[in-house]
Amino acid sequence: MSSKPLFLFLSHAVHCVKIFNIRPYRYIGPVSQGEALGYLLPLQERFSGITSHLELQMCDGTDPSPFI
Repeated sequence: MSSKPLFLFLSHAVHCVKIFNIRPYRYIGPVSQGEALGYLLPLQERFSGITSHLELQMCDGTDPSPFI
């Protein structure tokens, strides 16, 4: 198993979000709106029968739905 994290941490002056089950294309630096961040990890390798999906968490624990 790789030692690199399986999530992406994005922080901005207004919002902070963690995106899980993604392999980032890069691990540091700015991103632009619409830019691809990485690719979805195949969760079936770890959890039989599960559908691959992203998990979004706001750093402050609020609901991320309004931003999707």
